[in-house]
Amino acid sequence: MSKPSWLQLCWRGTRYCSQSVVTAVCWMAWLVLSVLAIVQTYVATSHELTVPDFVLRKMEKTFADAGLRLEFGQAAFDPSGQFLLRDVRFRFANLSEPVLRADSVHLRVDPISLVLRQVEPKSVRLTGADLLLPAVFSPSGTAEALVEDLDATVSFGPQGRHLILEHLTARLGPLPVDVRGEWMLKPSESAIPPLDLLLQQIAQNYLKGCDWVSHWLPRIPPLDSPHLSVTVTPSTDRLAQVGVTLRAEGIELKLPQAGERPISISDVSLQTTFALAGPPQLVTTRFFGRSLQLDPLGSLEDLNGEIEALVSVPGRRFEPRIVSASIGRIVTTDGQIDSLSVQA
Repeated sequence: MSKPSWLQLCWRGTRYCSQSVVTAVCWMAWLVLSVLAIVQTYVATSHELTVPDFVLRKMEKTFADAGLRLEFGQAAFDPSGQFLLRDVRFRFANLSEPVLRADSVHLRVDPISLVLRQVEPKSVRLTGADLLLPAVFSPSGTAEALVEDLDATVSFGPQGRHLILEHLTARLGPLPVDVRGEWMLKPSESAIPPLDLLLQQIAQNYLKGCDWVSHWLPRIPPLDSPHLSVTVTPSTDRLAQVGVTLRAEGIELKLPQAGERPISISDVSLQTTFALAGPPQLVTTRFFGRSLQLDPLGSLEDLNGEIEALVSVPGRRFEPRIVSASIGRIVTTDGQIDSLSVQA
């Protein structure tokens, strides 16, 4: 029995409409995919995009909360989550002069967090930076660069308060410096992001650090090919343990007892380790020198010295307890004396 003509007509109309709807959906899907492909191709081939406005506002607020003003010349965004700021300057809110100048600042951010309109840097890198002592705090009355040619990368570990200093190179007065290591930020009652807490601590202690550096830099004697290496090891109760090694091919000392002629020591090394926080601790500082020239009297060979002292960095405390020294040989025009030592 054949179907009624009206039922066949309805069936053909329904099938035609359904095919039209499916065709329209397919074309729309292809159109959306084409647009997405064009956007992805543009993003993938573009090295620099315009930084979203909410990211800039967030960064400015982060520095403002720490008492700093952020200024920069240009800003660019890489699709992989890299932000680049060029010609960067940081100022204290109450000062007109910058305390830091940098050729560029790189921030690496998780791209997924940007979708949620959050800015949580995974690492920060400074290149071509100078740390400045403002003129109002400088003994000379003019702004001074205490640290020059600073290049550093800091990343934030999974624990939030864990900071990793991947590398830092700079020039501190006459000293080339390199620093590596890790440390833990002090715990905070409020859930402050690690970068915000780090900036607050730097801002609070910056001028004190500049005062300390400007006080001791002029006291460094002339050094031949010096290099200062610093390693930082995290400590739960003392924030971090800092190991310092200073090496130089030569050093010149002027002592009143030696007259006008300086005393020169070759192949010098100085090593010590101390804590950044906590109560005072006993610290041992070791010194070695290959040869000490006492022209025209003679020379001292293979010098070794140790100073044990009670040290507190926060309290600026240094109390020597035990001093010991040894000399391998004393060579004069009249003869030679071997193996001398003294302890006080």
